[in-house]
Amino acid sequence: MEPEAGVGSPQAGPATRPGRPDTVSPTVSPTVSPTVAGTVSPFDAVILDLDGVVADTASAHRAAWKHLFDAVLADPRVPPGAVLRPFTDGDYVASVDGRPRVQGVEMFLRSRGIELPHGTPSDPPEAWTVRGLGAAKNALFLDELRRHGVQAFPGTVELIHRLQESRVPCALVTASRNAASVLAAAGLQGAFDVVVDGTVAGDLGLPGTPDPATFLEAARRLKAHPSRTVVIEDATSGVAAARDGGFGLIVGIDRAAQRAALERAGADIVLDDVRELDMGLVLTHRWHLIYEGFDPWHEGHREALTTLGNGRMATRGAAPESHADAAHYPGTYLAGIYNRCPELVRGEEAEGEHLVNLPNWLPLDLRLQAGPWWSEGGLTLLQQRRELDLKRALLSRRAVLEDAHGRRLDVHQRRIVSMAQPGLALLETTLTARGWSGAVEIRTGIDADVVNANVPEDAALGGRHLDVVDRRVRSGVELVEVLTRQSCLRIAVAATVGFTGPGGAPVEVASSPAPDDAAGPRARWLQHHVAALADGVPLTVCKTAAVVSSRDRALSSPLSAALAVLARAAGASHRRSPPTRRRGGRSWTCSASTCMPTGRPSSS
Repeated sequence: MEPEAGVGSPQAGPATRPGRPDTVSPTVSPTVSPTVAGTVSPFDAVILDLDGVVADTASAHRAAWKHLFDAVLADPRVPPGAVLRPFTDGDYVASVDGRPRVQGVEMFLRSRGIELPHGTPSDPPEAWTVRGLGAAKNALFLDELRRHGVQAFPGTVELIHRLQESRVPCALVTASRNAASVLAAAGLQGAFDVVVDGTVAGDLGLPGTPDPATFLEAARRLKAHPSRTVVIEDATSGVAAARDGGFGLIVGIDRAAQRAALERAGADIVLDDVRELDMGLVLTHRWHLIYEGFDPWHEGHREALTTLGNGRMATRGAAPESHADAAHYPGTYLAGIYNRCPELVRGEEAEGEHLVNLPNWLPLDLRLQAGPWWSEGGLTLLQQRRELDLKRALLSRRAVLEDAHGRRLDVHQRRIVSMAQPGLALLETTLTARGWSGAVEIRTGIDADVVNANVPEDAALGGRHLDVVDRRVRSGVELVEVLTRQSCLRIAVAATVGFTGPGGAPVEVASSPAPDDAAGPRARWLQHHVAALADGVPLTVCKTAAVVSSRDRALSSPLSAALAVLARAAGASHRRSPPTRRRGGRSWTCSASTCMPTGRPSSS
């Protein structure tokens, strides 16, 4: 049977490594409710690296190291037989990135067949010793900072602020002895509860990465067990250190096209920026579940945890423009709708009973001024924030889109599955143009081409459980009827689409059947709408859907019952201002109160 939440799929979170304690689920007392335990964060603290994670000092470090070693390799004191090719980015990653200065000097010189006296900590930058070269590199780095300054990564700053707001202790670990000056230049003085830098490590005699000693010292000072601590690193040596230290979640930040190397070193997750971190893995809130950005590796996990349901019907938190692929899995389920599907598996007949994935009522896509569709890559997602408000049973999403011509569009979506009317669901989408005016095209529909494919083992038993009986638009209402293949249950999905402007004022929108290239018995799109957007003026699209099955009581047919659900939902709005019609399209009135209830949570 297909699980509605998808837990156990490859996207459900980081896997535990052999030989390491399970770090995903916190230890729960037998007397604690599993529901309460589910709101507890699996991690107690976060440790961040400085260079490349918190502050963009990598370019300054690379420039200083290259200036130093290119000068060393050109020095006549270098012994014969040494490898004299210039210092490269590969040398930076392999020899010095994430390591203390002296250790980095020793590793690089050894890789080129050069041996120098170790020297003493008091050696000046001119000294022809390992310590002297370390001092010279430090002087070059400080000169780079003075000339070019330092910039903190905005995504990391946002994370630090959220950790502070959630009272999650946070530490900085770095091999640099310039941590204080870098943090001051970045405006992050006092941002960390604990700082373990090169000076602290030197005073305590702690080795640098890939030894985990500095990370373990930071965890000790935070009073957090390593298995319940997150480490965020951009260097392979730092990732390896966190792995060997037994830390609970290791996040690799790939700013140098080394994703595979970070994964081999032991990163559980590799991201391009800290902003992409699935904060549901780190932070929890008693009544709010919040996700920033889009991470395809965790999209299934997010869709599962933002499922809305009312005990009879449930819809996963998939994006309305998406369809089932490697990242997304739209799913709507009704209680009691099962189907058996016999299939040959390795030459033997097997039969599995499944909770059937029903036609997806969400599909809504858009494009600007006849450009490519959002779902087809025509719009770039610049920002995204999703929030599940558990008290109000409301899923909201804010996004900023941009097309190839630089036109930006704010998108605000809100979604409910009704408790007052168990077969009713609503999706409200508000579009606001920023800095431009022009046409927006919207296509809506109901996707009947759905299969049970969330769990590979179940998919192998046969994922297609539905036959399409009817698919059409009648008087502006989108209709799909399907029949389960073995249990012979009939399900009807009906949806209306309305448009309003500021204050709920009606907006004229030209609506027509979807073009022929979007038609077909299993196509998603049923209607095509064209509206005018004015700079800064919101346009709201309200999609109201009803899902009814032949298992429901006291109905003549699922289709007539679904239409009745829509009529009851629209009744209040129609009494206020009934929809009007015009030639070539329809003019809709859609009250904001109809699209999204604003009263008590129990009525939504």
